[in-house]
Amino acid sequence: MQFLTAVSPQSFSTPSWKVETKYSTRVFTGNWVEERRKFTKATEKTPQCIYRKEYVPFPDHRPDQISRWYGKRRIEGLPYKHLMTHHQEPPHRHLISTYDDHYNRHSYNPGLPPRRSWSGHKLLWLPEKSDF
Repeated sequence: MQFLTAVSPQSFSTPSWKVETKYSTRVFTGNWVEERRKFTKATEKTPQCIYRKEYVPFPDHRPDQISRWYGKRRIEGLPYKHLMTHHQEPPHRHLISTYDDHYNRHSYNPGLPPRRSWSGHKLLWLPEKSDF
């Protein structure tokens, strides 16, 4: 019966107390400071991203202005004239200042419940909806 081993046959002739390695793997031997400072490039080419490698240029291509205009128009939303005019009424009739609302009371309606405000002491909106 023969055993196949990956160990060299010389190791069988040495006594077992000499089989250990001479140094630990963490011990630096030789001129390790200068070897540590050496920098070896992995490749001779500069690394490039995948997009740059796979990019196919189209020199005659021109951007599509019409789809750009539609996208810009969609982002802008409704124009001012659609928001502030109604059947050719002047726009100043729809605008009211905070001063007018609080002191001149143009839009005051006694049938509406009183305005609620946040009470930081009670951590509630007062008056509560159940109060009116």
